[in-house]
Amino acid sequence: MKKLFNIYISILVSFMVVSNIAAQDKWYYYTSFQMQINDQQNDYLLYNGIRFQTQDLYLSLSIPLIFNHDNTANSNTGNTSNEMMGSNGMSAFNNIDFGDIYINGSYKLIQESGSFPSFSLEGYVKLPTAPADYYFGSGSADFQTAVGIRKIIGSFFLYGQVGYLFLGTQDENVLNPLTISSGIGYAFMNGEHSIILGYDSYSTVVRGSESPEQIAVGYNYMIKRGLFLNFITSKGLNNSTSDYSFSGGINLEL
Repeated sequence: MKKLFNIYISILVSFMVVSNIAAQDKWYYYTSFQMQINDQQNDYLLYNGIRFQTQDLYLSLSIPLIFNHDNTANSNTGNTSNEMMGSNGMSAFNNIDFGDIYINGSYKLIQESGSFPSFSLEGYVKLPTAPADYYFGSGSADFQTAVGIRKIIGSFFLYGQVGYLFLGTQDENVLNPLTISSGIGYAFMNGEHSIILGYDSYSTVVRGSESPEQIAVGYNYMIKRGLFLNFITSKGLNNSTSDYSFSGGINLEL
């Protein structure tokens, strides 16, 4: 569950940062590199995806290439050297493969008007394209349905989402969780820069384990019209999420 939770949070926060200043009725290509750091293993994810966005609708598809390094290998063998470096100076990884495909979507049901916020029907589908052997994926198809609320107040933008995640696994110890997300952002210098603070949590996913929680901070820079650069860092609040995550990427209008 750790991989599924952290990957989706990063996609969500990235969308929150970009969508508030992106042009409408456009196709976008986006790519990003993410590091997820844990005591047991580190994961490095190279995302590639496309997104279509209008005033009321957005759809996106993304798939990561995952590089995995087992941090316990050195301690188990007594080898204190850095196994990430090969004899040719290039980084070596225990496992490399594609992750799960994510299809995200949102449709605005009620427009923002005056002091009234907008409401959207949101969600995503996860296709089990990743091998489950190395914890790259759960090996099952999952989907989430949610209601999102947004409000722009001057240069500030607020976001909230409540949803339910249906997990396809047959494991009796795995529960379908309630999902909660919230965020506040601020745009400045005519919208060229924006920062955001986000919080995401699930109810209990695995019996006997803590409910996953994570906070994230994002920064977005509009290099020019249709070209965006963003950085995101996140911190897991318990053992059910990665200790830390760092990512940076580019969104390009097609």
